[in-house]
Amino acid sequence: MLTRIWTTEFDAARRDELQRFADEISAPMFRRLPGCIGYLYAVTDSTWITQSFWASQADIEAAEASAQYRDVVGRIMEAGFLGDDQTVAVFEVTTYAAPAQ
Repeated sequence: MLTRIWTTEFDAARRDELQRFADEISAPMFRRLPGCIGYLYAVTDSTWITQSFWASQADIEAAEASAQYRDVVGRIMEAGFLGDDQTVAVFEVTTYAAPAQ
């Protein structure tokens, strides 16, 4: 399993808009992408991360190349609440424990 971490700065005054976008637009996309095991959003001050979990590097690459992913990325960039500085890092997951339900 791999985890992909996308980090961005954002306009903190528009945090609610970003959260709504993540919940209403990004989350359904992640649920539809083959190989996506799960995702989470986290925030502090004006830094946002989206951490997603994937079955393989090929799944990440296919997702990033997909029309639905490119559409969502285009829409979030056009919304204007993100900063210019964004990073992506992919890590191998060595231990994973699902939260107790």
